[in-house]
Amino acid sequence: MPNDTQDSLNSPSLDKTTLAKYLIASLVIGFFALFAASTPLLAQTTQQDLQKIRADMEVRREAEISKLRAEMALKQQTEMNRLRTEMEASTTEQSRSSKALTQFPLPNGELVNIDNTDFERQVHNYLATKQFDKSAIFDKLYFESGSDQLNAASQEQVKVIAALLHHYTDNHILLQGHTDNTGNLEENTLLSLRRSNTMKKALTQLGIDSKRIQIEGMGYLKPIASNDTKEGREQNRRLELIITK
Repeated sequence: MPNDTQDSLNSPSLDKTTLAKYLIASLVIGFFALFAASTPLLAQTTQQDLQKIRADMEVRREAEISKLRAEMALKQQTEMNRLRTEMEASTTEQSRSSKALTQFPLPNGELVNIDNTDFERQVHNYLATKQFDKSAIFDKLYFESGSDQLNAASQEQVKVIAALLHHYTDNHILLQGHTDNTGNLEENTLLSLRRSNTMKKALTQLGIDSKRIQIEGMGYLKPIASNDTKEGREQNRRLELIITK
């Protein structure tokens, strides 16, 4: 009697099927074994490529940044040079204009520097902008104590006012003298009037028409500070200039 097991093993069709299964299984196992073996190498290769790409990108980025920085620095330097040149040219022009505007001639042709003090700038501004009935106090006009005579240090400011009046020929002025309260009113009034007249004479001697100059002596009637202190009395002893026309 034949053995069923032996017949199955000796069956040609069963051997081919089994062999095919074993072959497929071997191929699959071999593929997975090959994939498993190659995966670390593939991963390593990919990581190296990424690092190289990253390094190349960093180099290019640094090169681009350096190029941009150089271009910006060049543009900035060029702009600074342009601005410096413009500022120097503007300063030179302003200096020329300033010099021209602060030098006026006297009637005899002598050039006089004006705008040297606050008083001179103030008077110049009043004349230039036609501001009338505004007062400015001489700040470099010196009389001897109790006298109506100007000292030598006053001549510079006398010339400035003469040059301004010679430049602004349509204007008229009032010279108003003031004193402190030392002494009686009559004496101080006469002293302040004589000092105003002294200034008027000085201006006419430089070529200014006397008809353009009025004078007043106020004595101590219009103080601008307290007469109780030395400093206050010094402020009250003054000569004012008022543009009347």
